[in-house]
Amino acid sequence: MFPRLLLVLSAGAALAAPAPALAQPPGDEIGRLVAQLDADDFRVRDRAARRLREVGLDTLPRLRRAAEESQSVEVRTRLADLIAGITRPGWRSDLAAVRAEALRTGKPILVVSTVGLPTGFG
Repeated sequence: MFPRLLLVLSAGAALAAPAPALAQPPGDEIGRLVAQLDADDFRVRDRAARRLREVGLDTLPRLRRAAEESQSVEVRTRLADLIAGITRPGWRSDLAAVRAEALRTGKPILVVSTVGLPTGFG
């Protein structure tokens, strides 16, 4: 017999009070951050990647366009990693951490749980 399975797909923002909106960088700042992904200094590249990741879903169209147009392998590689990190669902066992990430990034979350069996899927 198969265990009953509970699937819940929900927008993260609907789970709790809305998180304060991140300050959206103007378009020229996004362009500057993308350019910094090719900087000689690792700290500059890392800071730019972190800031672009913080803004999250709102930067995706610009990031995708920049990845297609960039001549730099470093920029294309970093942008591919950023885009994957922003769009790929992360698997976590801690629902509180998932909710916090969904609220912070605006990503939807998918909760998969077994119902009625303490041993899970086994």
